[in-house]
Amino acid sequence: MQDPALGRLEELICLSQAIGKLSVPDRELLYRRYFCEESQSELGRRFGVSQMQISRRLARVLVCLQERFSEAEVHRKPSSRTASNTS
Repeated sequence: MQDPALGRLEELICLSQAIGKLSVPDRELLYRRYFCEESQSELGRRFGVSQMQISRRLARVLVCLQERFSEAEVHRKPSSRTASNTS
């Protein structure tokens, strides 16, 4: 049985790697939106675009992260959780 803390650590490593593959502006956008909690309107002013463009860009970046994270999950060896579900 896998330690839950170890599983969480593996997920954080995968997420960190996926974020690391983003462009610098996309990483900054994520940082400012989710860590600094800037609104989409504030980000629009900062980046010189409309709030709607920020919304679309964030959506694109999040889909990209989700795809990369999913790819990493597929390549990870199956956890005991998956094995127990198939028994």
